[in-house]
Amino acid sequence: MANDPYEQLRRDVAGIRRALQEKPGSVLQNEQRDLLAVIQVEALCSIATDLSAMERSLSDIAARE
Repeated sequence: MANDPYEQLRRDVAGIRRALQEKPGSVLQNEQRDLLAVIQVEALCSIATDLSAMERSLSDIAARE
């Protein structure tokens, strides 16, 4: 899909994974854990928003039938 709203998020996560893999066996620093938590929350919020929109669309379709 050309306008994938999650593409930047995927690139960010891939970059973090690469950075973490470059330091095998290292313990995540607090900042890295915080950043991962923020990314997870942002992803969940985006998914929740999309699901809400889908639910409204399905409700509209059901109401028309």
